Amino acid sequence: MQEFRVINDDVMGGLSRSKLLPTATGLLFEGELSLSNDGGFASFRAPLRLPPDVVAVQLAVRGDDRRYRFVLRTEENSDIAQYQAPFVAPHAWTMLRFVPEDFVARFRGRLVVAPPLQLADVRAFGLLIGEGQSGPFRVEMELPRAG
Repeated sequence: MQEFRVINDDVMGGLSRSKLLPTATGLLFEGELSLSNDGGFASFRAPLRLPPDVVAVQLAVRGDDRRYRFVLRTEENSDIAQYQAPFVAPHAWTMLRFVPEDFVARFRGRLVVAPPLQLADVRAFGLLIGEGQSGPFRVEMELPRAG
């Protein structure tokens, strides 16, 4: 998990906190969002390579019925757009399936114009929680896979 990186709003003065832990089936991402000091987001990112012929990405999740964004990056550079697809993390394990059209390009929270997402170009994935949802959060997931 050395290549996994947590990024919270404290990079901009916020007070949210989160941690990422390995589980028997994948990952646990949990913490608490704070809207203080103009904060309110928590995220993580990790490397991901998909096969060249991939048409969709599957993600098994269970959580707290809160809104998250599944994030894909085509470069590991943090100064470029990332592609985000919203989902709700249900209480029971659920397999979600994402196709490129489910994702919109964003840069630091703002929609941007970017080339259409090509799943074969993905180099990293992550989750993001924000959107004014203060309080504790918890979501478990298996590692994404081609689907």
